[in-house]
This record gives sequence, structure tokens and C-alpha cells, in this order.
Amino acid sequence: MQSSVDVLSYRDKRIMSVEQTELFRTPGQFIFKGVPFTYFVNRRVLESKEIVQCRQDDVFVVTYPKSGTTWTTEMVSLILNKGNDEANRVVNQLVRSPMVEMYVESIEKWKWLFCLVSFLKQLVPKFITNSVLSALPESREMSALNGLQHMETLPSPRLLKSHLPYKFFPDEALKKKCKIVYVARNPKDTAVSYYHFYKLSPGYGFADGTWDLFFDLFTHGRVDYGDWFDHVLEWWGHRNDDNVLFLKYEDIKKNPRDIVKTIANFLNVTLTENTIEKIVECCSFERMKANPAVNMDRMFKPNYTISPTERNSFMRKGVVGGWRKHFTVSQNTEFDSLYQERMVGSDLEFEW
Repeated sequence: MQSSVDVLSYRDKRIMSVEQTELFRTPGQFIFKGVPFTYFVNRRVLESKEIVQCRQDDVFVVTYPKSGTTWTTEMVSLILNKGNDEANRVVNQLVRSPMVEMYVESIEKWKWLFCLVSFLKQLVPKFITNSVLSALPESREMSALNGLQHMETLPSPRLLKSHLPYKFFPDEALKKKCKIVYVARNPKDTAVSYYHFYKLSPGYGFADGTWDLFFDLFTHGRVDYGDWFDHVLEWWGHRNDDNVLFLKYEDIKKNPRDIVKTIANFLNVTLTENTIEKIVECCSFERMKANPAVNMDRMFKPNYTISPTERNSFMRKGVVGGWRKHFTVSQNTEFDSLYQERMVGSDLEFEW
């Protein structure tokens, strides 16, 4: 396993305050070209950008983790379907819009078990409902956990999602000018949301991790998918590309109706006023959180190492400014200094 010393350290200007062992809490975490990744990222996609076979009409939703990926994907899906939400209510979003780089190797090894569980769910649903087995993926969800393979089974136009930094993004998607909707969220709210996701997901082994530790990991770029600044600024540098639409989470939150119109125009989709209203309503936080085809709570509930009072939902709050309840005064001062240093000259601004 490669040493965590290789992780980006802001050009050696900051002193690493986190123990090197903290990155590797669970098997399968690795570093590729300076960027940390966890077990479910397909190394083949990183090592060979040509491996992802793209179609001319593919549409991508790309974000740094916990920056509105699920929300934006649902919005784009409904725009492409011109407001028809039938599939959005019954088919898991991961099945409809797989993550390109996702690959859960353990699923391949234990397919027989998941097939058995799927059969049991149909045979004795009442027995399964309140058990740990209820959180295991259905057969279609199981297929989607191998994003590279599953995307080949989808009809065109495909809606795909990814957290990949620009430098690792599929070559074909860029060469074929596939439409890419990139969403950035202010880094303070992103950090807090990511912290809760780390605690929620068993794959990170962070159930007992503290906010102070995660703050250090995040500010040193030592979390899954690496440094927020690198990720966002790389994509910001391509905001004027014809095939890239750069959006901000806070703008979507403030005026979702205008954003639906903006995305529709970008995708060359004509929508009626009634359809726009329907899409906005379907994509409200409350509606999506109550929709099991969108809210993946069931797949994360197995983290019983967290007490019920601390266990959060996959879709937690979706607010702007929630960071204020987590950042200490000293952390906020430290982060503001880091933010000024890293964002200088970018002209990219966020609402806090």
C-alpha cells in the first residue's frame, strides 16, 4: 500500500497535524497520483481514462462529494424526461444514473448471497423488513454498483454521475463534448455534510471519528476524492467550455426554478411552465428525502456502530450555513485563511 505521505499538503506550506495512519481506516483505501480514494473507486478508471466508453449524447452530473450530487441528478433526470417522474418514483437513482467510477468488488464475490436475499425479500418481506438484510442491495442495485459495466446496459441518452477530478475524467467524454453539469458547494457546508457521511458509511470506518479530526483531514485534502480546492478550481477552469455548465449549490437552493430553466437550455430541452413547476416540486428536499428511490437511507442504515440518536440520514438537511454549528472560532479563522490563500485570483465566490 502506498504511503499516505504522498497526499497533497498544500505545497508543503502547512504542517501536517494528522497522524499518517488516519487515512487508512479500512482496507482498500489508496492514493492515486496524490489523490486519496476509497475502496469503491475503480482503479481501472483512474489508470486508463480511455476505458470509459462514452456516447455522443451522454450527460454527466459531476461534483465534489456532498455538493448536491443526488439533488442535481434528480433535477437533470426530470428535465431529460420532460417532467415524467414515473421511473424516478420506483427505480433507485443509482440504477437510473450510475456512478461511472463505482466498483464494489465484494459484490462480485458475494453475488450469490445478494441473489438469495433478493429472493427472500420477495418470499417473506415482513421477516426481512426490520432486519439488517433489508439494507442489502436489490439485484438491479447490485448491478449498478459496478458503474462501468452497468452504464453499458442503459439506453441513450444516458445520465451518468461522477465525483472524478477533471484530470481523471474520461477522455471520450471530453473529446465527444458530452454535456457536463458541474455543481460546487461552499467548502464549509461541504465539509460538514461530508463529515456526517463519513460517520454514516461503514466503508470509511469513521463511526467514532470526531469533527475535529475530520476538519484536519478535510483541510489537508486527505479525504476521499482529495482536496476540495483542487477539485473545484480544476473544473472552474473549464467553466467556459461549450459542453460544461458550472453551477453553485447555493444558487440552486435560492432559485431552483431559474436553475431548471438554465439546465434545460444547456441540454436543449424545451419545457412548459407547468413542467418546470412540477420538476421544482419533485426536487424539493422534503419530496426527495421521502422518496426511497432517491434517498439511499436503506443502503446506509447498517452502520449500527453509531447510536440511533447520532445516526443521520443519507439526505440530512441540505441547508446553506449549517457549518456554523460545527466550526469553532479557531477553525473558522484557520479555514478562512486557507480559503483566501487557495482561492486567490480565481474570481470564484460562494455564499456562506
